[in-house]
Amino acid sequence: MDSDNSDERFRPSNGRVSGVSAIALGVVVVGFVLADEGDLSWPAFVFGLLLVGTGWTVFLRPAVSIEGGDLVLRGMLQTVRLPLVAVEHVVVRRVLAVLAFDRRWTSPAISRGRRELRSTDRGTARDGGGGATGGAGAGDVYGVFVEERIRRAADDARAQAGPGADRGVVRREWAWLEIAWLGATGVLLLVLLLV
Repeated sequence: MDSDNSDERFRPSNGRVSGVSAIALGVVVVGFVLADEGDLSWPAFVFGLLLVGTGWTVFLRPAVSIEGGDLVLRGMLQTVRLPLVAVEHVVVRRVLAVLAFDRRWTSPAISRGRRELRSTDRGTARDGGGGATGGAGAGDVYGVFVEERIRRAADDARAQAGPGADRGVVRREWAWLEIAWLGATGVLLLVLLLV
């Protein structure tokens, strides 16, 4: 695959409102502590910083994209790069699940809600199991789109590589900034509350 033509970012399907809300609440807490004319409340200040880090890490950081020949699953604390030629199966249910290298890899960035899943399951049972789109509502369309797009990119990568081609390796990158932020603020808050 040409990396120029294959790069694609998928819009996360959930968590944005919760993430922005947590960050806003953390900023408000920090702002109130700093604006207070009296003594600085260190536990409240650190709690606000912890809220900001948690909002970003848990709700806003996870993402899914195709970059060159890789499927990139950016999670809370690590980024996993799977070669598209190694992707065997893709499904979007409560999370995006990818089967590659005889292992299941998941991302919470793309999901389908309970209502859409029930609607799809009823539609699939009604049409004899003939397809994932039977009975699907408008909210289901994006999950199906992502599923099909990744599947098509993996099929194209395997076709271009040819039979018996090297599947490559999984690459992991740790989110050291987020790990340090959450670890430091969490430990500091615990110490401040216990002292």
